[in-house]
Amino acid sequence: MILLKSFYRKKVTKVYIILLSLVIALVLTLQSFIQYFSRLSAELFSSYSIAIVISNQNIDKQLETYFFPQQIHSNLAFVPDKRLNTIKDPGYVVENSDGNILDSYIPDNHNNTYVMTWDEFKISGFDQNILVVSDKERDLDLNDDEIVLGIRAGSYEELKKSQYIQKILGQPVAFYYDDESLEFIIKDVYSSEEWTNFPELVISENLYQILQRSQKSFFYTISLSNVDDVQEFQEKMRSLENDNVSVVLDTYYPHGEGIYDSHLKDTISFLKIFGWLGIVFVLILLIVIIKNIFSDLRKNISLLSKLGFRKSHLSRLCIVRVASLLVLSFGIGFCISVLILWLGNILFDLSLLLPNISFMLICLSLGIISSVVLALTIQIKS
Repeated sequence: MILLKSFYRKKVTKVYIILLSLVIALVLTLQSFIQYFSRLSAELFSSYSIAIVISNQNIDKQLETYFFPQQIHSNLAFVPDKRLNTIKDPGYVVENSDGNILDSYIPDNHNNTYVMTWDEFKISGFDQNILVVSDKERDLDLNDDEIVLGIRAGSYEELKKSQYIQKILGQPVAFYYDDESLEFIIKDVYSSEEWTNFPELVISENLYQILQRSQKSFFYTISLSNVDDVQEFQEKMRSLENDNVSVVLDTYYPHGEGIYDSHLKDTISFLKIFGWLGIVFVLILLIVIIKNIFSDLRKNISLLSKLGFRKSHLSRLCIVRVASLLVLSFGIGFCISVLILWLGNILFDLSLLLPNISFMLICLSLGIISSVVLALTIQIKS
């Protein structure tokens, strides 16, 4: 205890405490900001991503062993019947026997002549399938022969601007369901941004239940919260994925959210670099501190021998001093970090979380272990 008091009375020890506390506060604060920006990126990803599991058999129970029930949603899916021309087929081409094109779809989006094509309903990797939900899930009230079309936000704005939506209301449109063609009247068109950000069709609850009882293919949408969930999801699905099960993953940002997400990821990478630099600085500072402590102990070896310490005990004394220094510095650094985060939340209306205690304890443990290794290494070399 006497040796520790003498150590903390020195001006150089106070300098060590200030430097270590500030760097530790910086690392803890950066870690909180990384958590904050990662959470924003995860929320963005969750809002604009979709995962679809396709199976030719009911796999409700298998999915429930991997995901929470609230993450799983069972859907139907239609395939466009392109014989009706209400919605245009961008691949429509008629040729004669000589290969000359007699008729084709030629887009003309100038002068407000934008038209709806089946491309508006595409989900990457989902072939020509279009997800179907019931009117009960979308707060609508439809007859069995009515349908509502949900299309991507960008396409919806263009169609609305060209007044094309008004032209197709009340018009017939057809879809295949398990090789059976079903014809509907278009009652309304809305931006899928209101619900899922992905194209979908809405039919009456009554018809939905009837079709569900006879379905041969099963479609499930899975809610994912972040990129890590996607990787975990893919790993889980590998045990189910075979000739009977396939998986579709798609992310779509309608209004440039992808650029914002890219900036978030760049910011996270930038903060992580500074965090690692802070950790490296702490390690360098520990080497300097340990060397100085050893030098100081050797100068006072005669006094220490009178107190019953041997030369072989120098590393033990050094480790005790550095460990106590780290614990004190982490405590002060934590308090400084909490103050900075509190001010950030108040002044800039952020939602920064307190430094992760587990992260702090891991760093402290690694710091003490590093100190032990460095102290023993320096003693052996000396």
